[in-house]
Amino acid sequence: MLLHLGAEWAIPRRHVLAILDLRTADSPDTRAFLRRAREQGAVMAVPGGAPRSAVIAVDEAGARRVYLSPISAATLKRRNLFTGSTERGAV
Repeated sequence: MLLHLGAEWAIPRRHVLAILDLRTADSPDTRAFLRRAREQGAVMAVPGGAPRSAVIAVDEAGARRVYLSPISAATLKRRNLFTGSTERGAV
């Protein structure tokens, strides 16, 4: 099952580690994490508007990726925890 991040972007739900609300994720640790991810080239901006959430995931090779999505964290969380699936949900 895939998690739709906006536009034409989707990732496997099993790869999702966390979904952050960028409006409230303003701690120094979160800012430092996002800055390091940008410096490492691990941040992908999903087109479609200003980022409202950050989805932290791992790719098939185990590398960390951060997707900045214009979709709210609450909506992404609901999509990721869709009932009826046998896959593990995200945090």
